[in-house]
Amino acid sequence: MTVVRQIATRVAVRTNGTVVETGDRDTVFGEPRHEYTKRLLAAVPRINPEWEAARKRNAGAALGREGLHERACE
Repeated sequence: MTVVRQIATRVAVRTNGTVVETGDRDTVFGEPRHEYTKRLLAAVPRINPEWEAARKRNAGAALGREGLHERACE
């Protein structure tokens, strides 16, 4: 669902071969109407905000080390 939200502009939700909801991405994800869509979106795993912040800090630190390595090799 996360990838769909990032790349789609329109979304259709199907269950048991039947389309139960369609609409633009922001409406379907932000204000789902059908109960199945609501349950589907509620089941999407969420990243713990503290883990996400640590991941970003670590990624920034790694980029800083790469820049130092590149300068040392010049």
